[in-house]
Amino acid sequence: MAQSGVDSPRFDATQLLLHCLGVDSPAELFLAPPPSPEQQARYRVLLRRRAGREPLQYLLGFWEFYGRRFHVREGVLIPRPDTELLIDLSLQFFPPGAAPQILDLCSGSGAIAVTLALERPDAAVDALELSTDALEVLRENIALHGAPVGVIGDDVITYHPSHPYDMIVSNPPYISGQEYALLQPEVLCEPRMALLAPQDGMYFYEAIICRYRECLKPGGRLLLEAGSTQAQRIAALLRQNGYKEIEIHRDLAKIERAVCAIWNS
Repeated sequence: MAQSGVDSPRFDATQLLLHCLGVDSPAELFLAPPPSPEQQARYRVLLRRRAGREPLQYLLGFWEFYGRRFHVREGVLIPRPDTELLIDLSLQFFPPGAAPQILDLCSGSGAIAVTLALERPDAAVDALELSTDALEVLRENIALHGAPVGVIGDDVITYHPSHPYDMIVSNPPYISGQEYALLQPEVLCEPRMALLAPQDGMYFYEAIICRYRECLKPGGRLLLEAGSTQAQRIAALLRQNGYKEIEIHRDLAKIERAVCAIWNS
C-alpha cells in the first residue's frame, strides 16, 4: 500500500486485519485463532482495494466520532476529528437542563446530531439531509445509538423550519472547484455534493447565514464549521447580516475551524 501512496499503510493494514478477524484491538491478535482461508481471502481483497485508494472507513463500514462508532459507506461523508470541535463548543453554550432545540443542517451520517442528542439528553435535536444515501445511513446511526433525533429529508437551500431553534449547527459543503481538483483520491470517493460548493466554497455559508437567521430564537446561536481559509470571510458575512458576538475557534492543529455567532432579532 505504501507504493500506492497510502499515508498510513501499517495502521490501515492492521485495522483491516482486525476487521476481518472480528477483534477490536491489536493486543487481541495474539489470542485470536489463525485466520481461516475465507478470512485470509477477504483480507487480501480489502488490502487490494485499499491500495486502490478506497477509503479505509468505507472498507471497514464504520468510523469513530467523539468516542462512538458510526456507520459509514459510499454515498456519505466520513466524519472527521476536526468536526468534533463543533460538539465541544455546542456543549458549552447551554447550562444543564436548558432543554435547547437544535437543528443540524447537512447532517450526512448524523455524527453531529446523534452525538449532541446523546451528550445532551435534555436537548431536542433535528437533522436535515437531502441525499437519500446519506439519509439511510443517518437513520441507521440513530437506531444504532438509540438517539432521539428527528429526521428531515429536505434541501438546506429551500427548507424552512416550522419552529425556531436555540441553535443551528452545520458542517456544510465548502470545497471550491479549484481545491476539489487537488483532493486526495480517497476524498474524491466521498460524495461530491457533500464536499463541493460554488462561489469559491462560500455558497452554503451565504445561504445558511441569510436564510436561517429567521429560524433562530432571539439570542439563538449559529455554529458553522469552516474550511481552513474561510473563517474570516464567514465572520464578515455574519457581521453584514446582523449577527452579534461573532467568535472564531481554532482546532487542535491551530486552524480557524469553527465560527459561532448570536442572532438578536
